[in-house]
Parts: sequence; structure tokens; C-alpha cells
Amino acid sequence: MTYARKKTCGLDLHKKFIVATVVDQDGTTAEERFIRTQDDLLLLKDWVLYHGCGL
Repeated sequence: MTYARKKTCGLDLHKKFIVATVVDQDGTTAEERFIRTQDDLLLLKDWVLYHGCGL
């Protein structure tokens, strides 16, 4: 059985920040940059879930 995801999320980790990208099946992308603080990591989690990349 093959399972195709409707969206996927990738993280580009840097020393001081993280760039998150969400890509839909149709190629639409959303990208956001987050600083590596606890507050921004929680915002990153919320952003990923908002864009439908949860479990």
C-alpha cells in the first residue's frame, strides 16, 4: 500500500535560525524563517501545524 502525502515540510537548520518550507502536491510553497529561541521554536511548531503538516 502506497501513501502519498498531500503536503511535506522541510527544515534548513542554521546556527542562529531555521528556515521552514511547506510544499503542496501542486507545487505551492510557503516559507518562513524562525530564530532558534524557545518562543520561536513554538511558533515554528504552530506554523507547521497551521499549514497541515501534522501527523
